[in-house]
Amino acid sequence: MIRFFKVLAELLIALASAALFFLGMIVAVDVVFRNAGLFYVPGVSDYMTFAQIVLTCCAIPAAFVTGKHLVVEIGTYKLADRNKARLEAVWLLLAAPVLGLLAKLVFQEGLHLASRGRTMGVHGWSPTLYHMPVAAALFTCAVLCLVVGLAKASGRLRFLEANT
Repeated sequence: MIRFFKVLAELLIALASAALFFLGMIVAVDVVFRNAGLFYVPGVSDYMTFAQIVLTCCAIPAAFVTGKHLVVEIGTYKLADRNKARLEAVWLLLAAPVLGLLAKLVFQEGLHLASRGRTMGVHGWSPTLYHMPVAAALFTCAVLCLVVGLAKASGRLRFLEANT
């Protein structure tokens, strides 16, 4: 199970890195060649939007898996590490059903818009192209919140501590 989370984190980071590279390249190619008067990339905003969705949808779950997410310790800096982990477990376990519900709503909205024949962007892409990665990322975050929250609540933090 621990190996699965490490492989998942590496895969998500690789996808996020590829999306970031693609985002930078598509903008650079469009700006350089447009200013040179040679050509422009039609629908560059569609490609940028999709790359940004993939980037954030991969980077946020990877942060949960690797334990590299931002933790603000304004009111908890004097607590013992065990108590901090328990408090974080409470919030993670509360976040899991909320993120799961959001995933369901985004998924349903994408299907609803697609069934009505709606298109998005310059290229007229299906709304499912935008909604499904977001729904998948929200669902992944919900599952990871549940797993990491249970691990923190039970005191079994070995797979998280090994990545820090």
